[in-house]
Amino acid sequence: MHEASAVQSILEILEQKISNNELKHPIFSIHLKLGKLTTFVPSNLQFLFEVFTKGTPFEKTLLIIEEIPVECTCKRCKQDFIMDEVHFICPYCFSTDLLVNRGREFFIDSIEVPNE
Repeated sequence: MHEASAVQSILEILEQKISNNELKHPIFSIHLKLGKLTTFVPSNLQFLFEVFTKGTPFEKTLLIIEEIPVECTCKRCKQDFIMDEVHFICPYCFSTDLLVNRGREFFIDSIEVPNE
């Protein structure tokens, strides 16, 4: 389950930012952007985040995941569209020659901490 290494990386980033005094405890929430083309399963990330943070300073931190849809442009007909099902076929001209514009993201978008 590669979600485990992803969650571990997120926690390492937080710990590093805290040790560099870029962040302070408590951290209320972590907002993650996750493209639908990544192989990460959001529910697995949520579950593992809860498991890995139990008994740590991040135990009460929320992991908020925003899924990014797959957005494409057809190279043949130039139409932009969002793929609900990942079929890689243009719904307008049925071409498979597509440019993927969004949907591969995986990053921490923001971290919510208390106001000082």
